[in-house]
Amino acid sequence: MMSTNKEQQMMSAILLAGGEAKRLDGADKGLLLIEGMPLIAIIIQQLQPVIDDIVISSNHNREQYLLHADSVITDAPPYEFAGPLAGIWSCLASCQHEQVLVTCCDIPLLPQDLVTRLQHALDKHDVAVATIDDHKQAVLLVRKHCRDSIQQFLADDNRSLLQWIEQQDYVSVDFECQPPVFSNINTRDDLDKLQAHFNELNNSQ
Repeated sequence: MMSTNKEQQMMSAILLAGGEAKRLDGADKGLLLIEGMPLIAIIIQQLQPVIDDIVISSNHNREQYLLHADSVITDAPPYEFAGPLAGIWSCLASCQHEQVLVTCCDIPLLPQDLVTRLQHALDKHDVAVATIDDHKQAVLLVRKHCRDSIQQFLADDNRSLLQWIEQQDYVSVDFECQPPVFSNINTRDDLDKLQAHFNELNNSQ
């Protein structure tokens, strides 16, 4: 569960689950099970209590995702299946708060101080992005009004999330984390390693 403080304001979260998992035989990564829980549920559990508005971006299995969030948004035209930026753009209109955490369904383990540090760093910037050894992660805090700049970026036929970030008023927040924190689940081997991590945690209790 995320750490919090009295001054911290509540925020929305967009969980990106709209991609195609080709290396997982097309499986919907957000619905893959660890310890009997879908990855999407593991992420949501960690985001409590600092997130009170969850919006899932998904182009598949809407009914199943509605079991975990009140809002499940598909890519809006004309940017269907146009990558993570299209999902963020489509979801931002439905977010209740000005500050919006964005992360992916295939990054199931996040630092406990993620939201606190990103929110502190955001300050007067538009974007705060998590980094490890100066490498940007697909985990960021954005302001809702960024939807306009994303729309222009997409309209110019650009798709790269990292390129969009670098064109914004952004700040990097470096996390000294070891795997499996921030690790992506892209293959069955990755999933097995995550399960082994949970087994190790359970055995140590």
